[in-house]
Amino acid sequence: MKKLFLLMFTLILTFGLVGCKPEEEDPEEEDPNVELDLDLSSDFLDLCTDRKVYLTTLGQSDIDTVINIIEAASEAIPVNEINSGSEAVVDAVSRKNDLVASEVAKDGDKLPVVLLVTGSSGKGLGAAGTNWEAEKARGEAFALAADSNQMILIVLHVGGEARRGTTTDPILDAVCPSARLMLVVEGGNFDKYFTNSTNEYNVPLHLYSRQAKMVSAFKTLFNIE
Repeated sequence: MKKLFLLMFTLILTFGLVGCKPEEEDPEEEDPNVELDLDLSSDFLDLCTDRKVYLTTLGQSDIDTVINIIEAASEAIPVNEINSGSEAVVDAVSRKNDLVASEVAKDGDKLPVVLLVTGSSGKGLGAAGTNWEAEKARGEAFALAADSNQMILIVLHVGGEARRGTTTDPILDAVCPSARLMLVVEGGNFDKYFTNSTNEYNVPLHLYSRQAKMVSAFKTLFNIE
């Protein structure tokens, strides 16, 4: 009887230890090379000040999201300062959904900056009445102008995985190699597309855990303390 008790106790202890064994972490779930929400380097300080700044969508993305981010960044500026305040910063950005490269003009000796907000919905551009071939061609024109030193491109992707896909990626393929900077919500990098782009084209990439974390980037770009 005593031996039977010891045997049962040993079995219970053994199964208990097995049940308490911590699960091994899947190494594919972690990417130690990706850092989120980092501040932009001083190389980008003031990039959008004293220049013409244009904001447009490529695909089917939401310009208002980026405007909200810029507004949040510029709230730190005293409204009573001459030509300052959040409204002045936002008003200084020219917004147009179907902006084309030929409409972007230099302001003196300084190159204009074009903020390209990329992305399309799961239903595709065609279902939303958008011609993706035309959008790709428009993107290619911006890229050519940037490569010809006529403008500075900043590529944004703020819609996460839902705004990626077979219609978005050809547009990204057209513009990412010519960008000065890529600002991306990490969900849109689920397949490491932007990570691969920065490695291949040597374009700085900053990933953000959510849209609100992009505010610090625009504070740097517009030199807002």
